[in-house]
Amino acid sequence: MPVIPDFTSPDWHKTHQDSQLVMSILEGKGTLMPAWRGKVDPNLARDLVAFVRTFGPAGLAVSGPSTTDFGTRMKQLHQQWEELDRQARALSGH
Repeated sequence: MPVIPDFTSPDWHKTHQDSQLVMSILEGKGTLMPAWRGKVDPNLARDLVAFVRTFGPAGLAVSGPSTTDFGTRMKQLHQQWEELDRQARALSGH
């Protein structure tokens, strides 16, 4: 089984461009990851990349405008999560 990348790592996000990730989703990566072209359209692939970016540091989220409702909703949920996290830290004194 291949090692799954650490999607929370700033270094991983800095070394992988959105276009590379979209191509990996659509074209696959050899026998380790199947191609999803035909099952996932390029717009959804970009939204999946935007979702993966939400696992990285907030300052490094490098996603462009969403092209589907999924991506828009994911961004809204991510912003809500960050606000709730900020509030929880403030309440706990951290």
